[in-house]
Amino acid sequence: MDPNYLKNTMQAKASKKEKSAASKDKFEQETERMIETYVDTLELEDDPAQNHLLNIKMRKERLKQEMREALKLPELSKQIESAIGLLLTEGARYLTREANQTLQSDLSHAAAQLEGIEREKTSSMNLQAITKISDASMKAITDMAIAKFTEERFQDCLCLFSFLTILDPGYSEYWLRLGIAAQQCENYEMASRAYAAALELDPGSISAHLFAAECFVKCVLLDKAKAELAAAKKIAESSTVDQTWLDLLSSIENMVRGQHA
Repeated sequence: MDPNYLKNTMQAKASKKEKSAASKDKFEQETERMIETYVDTLELEDDPAQNHLLNIKMRKERLKQEMREALKLPELSKQIESAIGLLLTEGARYLTREANQTLQSDLSHAAAQLEGIEREKTSSMNLQAITKISDASMKAITDMAIAKFTEERFQDCLCLFSFLTILDPGYSEYWLRLGIAAQQCENYEMASRAYAAALELDPGSISAHLFAAECFVKCVLLDKAKAELAAAKKIAESSTVDQTWLDLLSSIENMVRGQHA
């Protein structure tokens, strides 16, 4: 695949979002709990590429599993530590003074917010809301992650988008970009899991299907790659998509055929 597909998608304007280092153990515990409770509150869109008999409960259980696998909860402490370390030490280089000051303030208060939570009052909240990290800081983290990607510091980008998905797992754009970063790190299993989570939240994302297909080709999982391509074709047939995605679809089909040759 031309790497510009990944770069352009990473840098593209995201769809509108609907609506101090914290303790690592606490973050792990709250992330596990949050995945369980927060996903239960989501209203998943209909997925035309899937069997309509697949009920919402089954899809939510699958989404929880994809999120757990993509984030690799046992390794979550390292991801959080790396992300927060980057934000604390390098934020000033990537952000405006005002944005960085807001971010530093939010991070410094996050630990106290997390330690003082009352679970019965936060059962349907995500970690962004619980830790009171502002939307402005979420945007700042996103901007920094994309800048890291542009500099080809893909592992840094991956850590930052992992942190964002932990803070707000209900936003498909974070999962899509986490997948792109993981794909550039050649962590194809993590990337495909992240794309799967993005697709549960946004079934019409042709980019996630195509990027996942390439990951499966790289892993020589050709049946899975074909399934992603078939889903992408259904989207292309039922809606207007940019020619670049059709070109990419054709390119990946050629990759699959090449594996069979």
